[in-house]
Parts: sequence; C-alpha cells; structure tokens
Amino acid sequence: MRNRMYQQLAKDMCCQVAEVKNSENRFITANEHIEARRWQASPVRIICLNDKVMIRSTCDELTQELRAIYQDCQGEWFTEFANLQKLNALLAKYQFEITACSPYFFADKVTKSQKKQTDTLVWYEEHELFQFKEDERFSEALAFRKDCPDKVAVVIEKDQQILGMASASADSSLMWQIGIDVLPEFRGQGIARVLVNELKNKLIQRQIVPYYGTEFSHIHSLNVAISAGFCFGWTEIMTKKVTE
Repeated sequence: MRNRMYQQLAKDMCCQVAEVKNSENRFITANEHIEARRWQASPVRIICLNDKVMIRSTCDELTQELRAIYQDCQGEWFTEFANLQKLNALLAKYQFEITACSPYFFADKVTKSQKKQTDTLVWYEEHELFQFKEDERFSEALAFRKDCPDKVAVVIEKDQQILGMASASADSSLMWQIGIDVLPEFRGQGIARVLVNELKNKLIQRQIVPYYGTEFSHIHSLNVAISAGFCFGWTEIMTKKVTE
C-alpha cells in the first residue's frame, strides 16, 4: 500500500517514484497529470514528506525561482508560518495564491474492528448512494462529483436511524479519500472512529489505498485518523490562479 501511495504521489507531481521516495528536494515544471488526484486541481502543488519538499508548477519561471530559494531547505520546516507568508508573496508575483495547507494520512494495514456488539453496520455501494444526494446531514461524507465519484459508504444505525456515515470517493485509480459525518446529537461516542476504521479495512481489502485529509487545527479529526489506524503521510499545499 505504501508503494501504491508513492506511485500516486509521483503522478501528482509528474515525476518518478524514486524521486518521491528519496530525500532530495524536487522542482518540476509540468501541467496536471491526467492520473493525478482529482479532488482539487492545483497549478502549483507542494508536498512535504521524507524530510523534503517537492514542488510542481505550471510556470517554469516560477519553478526556477522556487528552486533558487528552496533548493537546500529542510522540508520538515517548510510550513512554518513565516515561510508560508514568504511563499504566498512569491506566488502572488505570478498571480497564484495558497488555498490550503493540510495534513494527509494513509493506511496500509487492516486492523481489528472497533465496533460494539450493539452497533449495526449497513453498507452502501455506489449505485445505492444517490438516495442521499439531497441529504445535507452527510455533506462531508458524500460529494457527488463526477470527477471523483463516491464509491462505497458505511453507516451505523440504531432503531433504523443513521447515526453517522463514512464514505470513500475515487480521487484516483489508486487512492480513495474518506469523508465522515456524525449527526451532532451522537458525537463524542466513538462513532467516527468505528466507521473510518471499517471503511479503511474495506478499501485495503479491495487493494485501494485509503487516505484521509483534514486540517491541523481540527484536533478531533486528527485523532479519528490516528485511532482508526492511519499514519501521517504528507503535508500538501494547494494553490489557485488569482483572477481579477
């Protein structure tokens, strides 16, 4: 599973797998790869992993300027606030701006089910999920996007009422992203942990790499990922073109 993750990141960054695995900073000029993760296109994509930074840009002039500044930087400190300010100022020269700086987790092992004996799990495959399309309770779990369709979901039910849902979207052929929603009145009971763990195990059994994105400030979400058997994979900085 880890090798599959590296394969996907290589596609995201338009480079070779060996370049993802090693410890050397990389600077690449290329458009989005046709098999890159589709959740959010980014003209400048930056990932930090293995104590290094990798930068892919659609603008070669920007790529070379980034290389001149960051060639010898320590990737583990790249997202310090002062550097993000410096980076955003540089991107602005080329009419780009940072839109997100987020942690991503992945899992490569099936772990023991954490569900209680009283938990009732119900699974839904892709064709069964459209019944929830207008259901705002599950807006984090389900996106209903054509470019990264929701493929499989699991819910916990009690007295025929759904308490929470975890779903996986096919962001690429190798990696599916997990989203989670728990109804407000049922939060704090470990439901998110149970559902994310069950769905993670299902994806691994299907030879799909499960991954999970959140925000550094979302402590509960971070803890859900860790307690469901995920490990920290990389930090990703996304950008967009600034329009007048």
